[in-house]
Amino acid sequence: MGGVRTREERLGAAIFGLLLGIFLLRAFVDTPGLSLVFLAVFPIVMAAFVLGRTPAVVCAALATVLSVVVPIINPSTDISTGAQIVGAIGRGSVFVGLALLVSSLLERETHLRFALAESERELTELESLRAALTAPNLPVLEGLQVATSYTPADGLVAGDFFLVTRGADNTTLVVVGDVVGHGLIAARRASYVRATIALFAEYTEDPMTILRLANTALAERDPGTEFVTALCASFAPGRGTVTWASAGHPSPWDLDRGEPLASVRHCPPLGIEPTLEGSSVTTTLHPGGGVLLFTDGLPEARTAREVDRHELFGEQAARDALLAIRGAPPSDIVAGLRAAAVRHAEGRPADDLCLVAVRLGADQAAQPQAA
Repeated sequence: MGGVRTREERLGAAIFGLLLGIFLLRAFVDTPGLSLVFLAVFPIVMAAFVLGRTPAVVCAALATVLSVVVPIINPSTDISTGAQIVGAIGRGSVFVGLALLVSSLLERETHLRFALAESERELTELESLRAALTAPNLPVLEGLQVATSYTPADGLVAGDFFLVTRGADNTTLVVVGDVVGHGLIAARRASYVRATIALFAEYTEDPMTILRLANTALAERDPGTEFVTALCASFAPGRGTVTWASAGHPSPWDLDRGEPLASVRHCPPLGIEPTLEGSSVTTTLHPGGGVLLFTDGLPEARTAREVDRHELFGEQAARDALLAIRGAPPSDIVAGLRAAAVRHAEGRPADDLCLVAVRLGADQAAQPQAA
C-alpha cells in the first residue's frame, strides 16, 4: 500500500504543478477574468487533495497576489486599475475560503475513513472474543447433563462469559462471570480472566483457590482497573456434590427449587483487593438434582428501547419461570429462562445474559447440550 500511495502522490503533485504552471502563464498573458478564476480553482483543489491545508492556502494566497499584481503590470483599458484590484481581492477571499473548505472536507473524510477502519477492526476482534467467551461446544462430561445459553445485549458488547471444562481429580469446573463495562476493553479483560481460570482448573478443584489465583493474576495485569464478578463451581458427580465460591457474583440456584444453594457472604469481585479472603461451600445434590449459574442479565433483564420506565425482570419472576419448568432437562431450562427474560426485555435486552444449567445424570454418561 505504501508504494501505491507514493505513486498517487507523485501523480497528484505532477498534475498540481501542471495546473499551477498553466494558471501562472495565463495570469501573465491575459487580464484576470472569470476564466482565470476557474483556472485558479484547480491548483488550489489539487494542493488541498495532495499536499494538505497549508499548501492549499499558500496556493490560494499566490493566486490572490497574482490577481492583484497582474492588473498593475498589465492594466485593462476597459476597467480602472482600482476596480481590478478590488475585484482581485474579492477573488482572493474566494480562493482562500475554497482552500480551507476543501482541505477541511478532505481531513474529515480521512478521519472518518480511519475511524471506520478502526471500528471494523474492533468489531472483528469483538466477534472473535465473544465466540471464545461463550463457546457453545462443551466437553463430554461423565455423569453430568450440561446446557448453556448466551444472549448478547442489544447494542454495546458487554463482558459476560462462561466456562465449562474438566477440573482436577475427575471434577468438572463451571464458571460464569461478568466484567463491569462494555466494549472491547471489557471483552479483553473477560477473555483474560476466563483463560486464567481455565489454566488453574487443571491444578486444583477448590473454587476459592482458583478465584484467589485469578484475582492475583488480574491485579498484576490490570492494577486498579475495572473489576470482574465470577462464580466458580466444581462438580464431583461420583460424590454427588458441588463445591462453589463467589467473587461478588450471585449465588447458584437449585435447578428445581429456584433457591440459592446457601446464604453466604461473598468475597469482593476480582481485581479490587490484592488478596481474596473466603472459603468454598460444598453442597450435596440429590440424585438427578442440579444447579443453575447465571449472570445478572437474568434478574436485571430490561429493555434497551428508549422508554420512560426500565422495569427489571426481577429474581421472583426468574424463579417463577424456573419453577414452571422444574424437572426439565437443562437444555429446556436455559431455553425457557432465556425466552422469559428476552420477552420481558421486548426482544432487545440491555445487558448480556449467560446461563449454565447442570444436572446430575444417571449412571451412564449423558451427552452435554448447548442451547
